[in-house]
Amino acid sequence: MKTKLLLFILLSLPYLSQAQYEFHRYEDVPVSLNGNALSNAWAGGLNSPQFSKIDLNGDGLEDIFVFDRIGNRILTFVNENGTAGAMEYNHEFDYVAMFPDSLKNWVLLRDMNCDGKKDICSSRSSSIMVHTNNGGGELSFDLAVDKLFASYNLSGTPFDAPTYCVSVDIPSIVDYDNDGDMDIFSWTETGGTIYYYKNISSETGNCEDLTFKTVNRCYAKIEEASESFTMFLGDDFDCGFNVVDPEFNGEDTRHTGGMLLSIDLDQNGILDLVVSDVTETYMIALLLEEGTDGLDEAVELHLDFPATFGGSDQVDMRVFPGGFYEDVNNDGVKDLLACPNGTVDTEDNESVWFYLNNGSDDLPNFQLQQQDWLQETMIDFGRHAYPVPVDYNGDGLMDLVVSNKEYNQSVDQHYSQLALFVNTGTATEPAFDIVDLNWLNLPQYSVESVFPAFGDLDNDGDMDMVLGEEGGILHYFENSAGAGNPMDLSLAIAAMSYEDNSDIDVGQFAAPVLFDINNDGTLDLLVGERNGNVNYIRNNGTAESFSFVLEQDTIGDALATNFLGIFGNAVPFFWRDEADEIHMLLGTETGNIMHFDNISGNLEGTFNLVTENFADIWEGTYSGACMYDFTGDDTLDIVYGQVGGGLAFYRGGDLIINTPEINELANLNIFPNPASDLVYVSGIQALDAGSWLRVRDMLGREVVAQKCTSTPNCPIDVSALKSGWYLVELRNAKGAVIGTGKFAKH
Repeated sequence: MKTKLLLFILLSLPYLSQAQYEFHRYEDVPVSLNGNALSNAWAGGLNSPQFSKIDLNGDGLEDIFVFDRIGNRILTFVNENGTAGAMEYNHEFDYVAMFPDSLKNWVLLRDMNCDGKKDICSSRSSSIMVHTNNGGGELSFDLAVDKLFASYNLSGTPFDAPTYCVSVDIPSIVDYDNDGDMDIFSWTETGGTIYYYKNISSETGNCEDLTFKTVNRCYAKIEEASESFTMFLGDDFDCGFNVVDPEFNGEDTRHTGGMLLSIDLDQNGILDLVVSDVTETYMIALLLEEGTDGLDEAVELHLDFPATFGGSDQVDMRVFPGGFYEDVNNDGVKDLLACPNGTVDTEDNESVWFYLNNGSDDLPNFQLQQQDWLQETMIDFGRHAYPVPVDYNGDGLMDLVVSNKEYNQSVDQHYSQLALFVNTGTATEPAFDIVDLNWLNLPQYSVESVFPAFGDLDNDGDMDMVLGEEGGILHYFENSAGAGNPMDLSLAIAAMSYEDNSDIDVGQFAAPVLFDINNDGTLDLLVGERNGNVNYIRNNGTAESFSFVLEQDTIGDALATNFLGIFGNAVPFFWRDEADEIHMLLGTETGNIMHFDNISGNLEGTFNLVTENFADIWEGTYSGACMYDFTGDDTLDIVYGQVGGGLAFYRGGDLIINTPEINELANLNIFPNPASDLVYVSGIQALDAGSWLRVRDMLGREVVAQKCTSTPNCPIDVSALKSGWYLVELRNAKGAVIGTGKFAKH
C-alpha cells in the first residue's frame, strides 16, 4: 500500500505518488446535526428541484427522481419502505449514470409510449425532447425524438413543427382525455395563452409513434396578461379559443409563462389547471368546466393555492414556484410538492414544501407538513458549498469547515456562513457532527460567497484563517488558542494588504489557499477568482510575520473551464506528492475538477493540464474539492462541494502504481509521545544503508532529516522544534516511503 496521505498546511501534508487513483461515491460516513443522523447526508443539497416517480431498481416500488434546474443535476432516491404512510428514501448515486447527461432546464418522467415504463421528457431548444425507457432488468434510455413535433393548422394550411415549450417553462404532461396516452399543455409563444397538444398515437394504433396534433392555442379560454400575473377568463379576453385547428391572429408580446400542473381539484372529471409565473411568488388554481362544443373553459380562479383545497397554507415563495403531483408517502394518493424553479433567489435549504393529500387524487385536501422535505436528511447549506479540511480541535482527526455562497433570506438579504464539522470518529472510520451552522458568525461582517483558508501565519503552532469573499478582498482571522487547542479565531485585519500597503483585491469571488509554493518556509497565498485564474501572492515576510507581494495574476497560465469564455470561478487546492512535486486541483464554473502538475520549479512557466475532469467527477456546476485520507486506508479521499449547497464524499480506491519500488508500509511506533527532547522510532526492522528518517511540520516543511543507523529503535533529536504536531516518514534508499508515524512536541 501507499504512504498515508495527509493534508497540506494542516496536521500534516498529503503526498501523492505518480499514480492514478480511482474514486467511488461513498455514502457511509455518518453525519449528524443537532443529535440527529442525516440519512442522506452526502446527497448534495437541493435548490430548484423537480420531482418525478420511477422504479429505479425494478422492485415494483416507485422511487424518487429529482432534477435540479440550478446546476442541471440529477439525484435519485430509492424507496425502501412501501408501507402506506412510510417515507424512507435513500440516496443512491449509481442510478444517475443511467440517465442521459444532456438533460437541461426541466425534466418530467412520463410513460410516453404506453409500455408501462417511465420515459424522459425534457427541455430542448424551446421544444420537448423524449428519451424512451427500453431497459429490461435495469434502466436504459434511448433518444426517441430530439424535438417532439405536432401538426398545426393556424392559417388554413396544415404543417408539422416542433411543439413549443420555452426552456424557462415547465409544461403539463398528462393523459388529459383518458385515452391511454400522454397529452401536453404548454404556454404559447406569447406566454399569455396555452397550447393543447393532443396525443393521437392511441387512435393511430401505435403509441410509440408519438403523434401529436395541436387542437387548441387558447386552451381553457384563459389568458395571462403580458406584463403581470393577471388572468383573464372567458369573455374578458379576445382569442380564437376552444376550436379545433385554431387560428390565431394576435400580435406576439413578451413571454411571461411559467409552470402548468393538471389536477382534478373538484372531482368533476375534468383536469383543472394550477399556474405559476416566472416573476411571481404564488400559484393560481383555475377550475375548469365543460364548455362550448364539449371543450373545457375556466370558470373559477383561486389566488391562494393550495389553501382553498385543504389547510390555510398557500404557496408563497420568492419567485417562480412550481408544483409536482406525486404519491410520496406510499398511501396510493398523490401529494403536492411545491418547489422554486428559478435560478436565483430561491428558498435554498427550504425549497421542498410537502403538502400531504388527505383527500383523493381527484378531490385533494392539502395539508402543509414541512418546507424542507428530503432536505432535512442531507447536508444543505443554501447555495454552493466549499469544503476545507482542518484539525479544528487539535485531536489529530481532520475536521471540515464548509463555506457557502449564500443563504437567501429575502430578495435583498443574502449572507454567507461557515459550518463546522467536528470529526467524532476514528482515524479509519470518520464521523462528523455539525456542531455550528454559523461558525464565527460571519453575517455580522455582511460578507457573501466566502472561501476560508487555514495556515499558521504567525508561527505560534495554531491555525489562522484567511477569508476570501465576493468583493475580491481578503480578511485575516488570528487564532489565539495555541497548539493543540480548539480554534479561537477573531478578526485581526479587515482587509489584507500588500507590502506596499495597497489592498489585496483580486476582483470578485476570492478563493484563497495558504501553501508554501516556492519552498522558502513561509506560506504564500494562491487566490482563485471569478475570471478563472489563480493569483500567486508571494509571502515576502517571515514565518512569524507575513508580508505579501503579487507575483502573478495567472500562475501557470491555468484557467478554470467556463461556459461563455468569460468567468471560470476558480477554486484551487494544492498538495505535494511523495516526490515533493506540487499538484493543483481547480474547481470550476462548469463543475469539472481540473488537475495540473509540473508546478514545482516552474512557477513562471505553464503548468501541465493533466485532465479537465479529475476522477470523472461531475455533479453539477460550480465545484470546489479538497482531498485528505479521512478513512485511513492510505489513499486520498475527496470531499466535493456542490452548487446545491451540499457535499459528496468520494472514497479513494485501488491504485495503479507507476513506481513499483513502493513497498508495504510499516506503522512506526514513536515514543515518548508527546515528546520534549528526544523521540525514538521503533518498528524498524532490517534496513539498507540508505534509509532515512524525515520529519515534517504541519506546513509540510522538512525540519529534520537523518539516516537511521540503529534498529529496532532510532532516536531523533527534536529539542529545537516548536510545539505542535509532526509527521515522521521512513524512506528507503530508492526514496519510497515505507513507514509513517506522528508525534506531538511539547
